[in-house]
This record gives sequence, structure tokens and C-alpha cells, in this order.
Amino acid sequence: MIIEDVIRAKLAAVGTAYPLQAPSTGATFPCMVYQFISEIPMRHHGGADMVRRRLQVSCWANTYAGAVTLGDQVRAALDLNQSNIELITAENISDFKDPEANKYRRIVEFFVWE
Repeated sequence: MIIEDVIRAKLAAVGTAYPLQAPSTGATFPCMVYQFISEIPMRHHGGADMVRRRLQVSCWANTYAGAVTLGDQVRAALDLNQSNIELITAENISDFKDPEANKYRRIVEFFVWE
């Protein structure tokens, strides 16, 4: 199983998740939008290449408390998850309010080691 499948399955177990962006109409709230935002090749002492990818999961809800709760559930589902040789670690959390959409968003960022 590739890491994208692991992430998709873990997020689906938490709730509605969309890759890259939520649909402009008919999106279910609360929901998550996830994407990889960077990829850095790395080397370790064994000499084999590794890749560290940064995963961003935006947790959208109608209330701030809903966004925080969903963010906590995402972190619990993914943090320190190991699948084969992959490792996912939570790194950063940020909160926002989108005044135009009148929605709250908690962004949870992870490093994914492959």
C-alpha cells in the first residue's frame, strides 16, 4: 500500500476528506482538504535516499470548536502512524477564519518520511 492510500484511508475514517480542494458546491462540513505541499530528498547514514514530504490537512467547520475538534481527530489518526517504512509526524497547527465563507479552519501539518 502506498502512503497516499494510507493517508486517504486514515482521513476517511475521521470524516469527509477531499484531495487538493473541496468542491465549490455541495461540500459537506465539517470536512478535511489534504495535499502534499513539499518534497525534499534526504540521505541517511546507510546511503540510501529517503524522501521527506510535508502534508497539510485543512480541517474546515462551521464553528471554531468544530475545526479544533476535527484537527485533534486528524492529529490522533495520523501522528506517529507507521506503515511499512513510512512514518508520519505532526509538526505544526495554525487556526484561521474565512470571513467570506464564514467557516473556520485548523491546518495540521505533518512530515511524512518514506
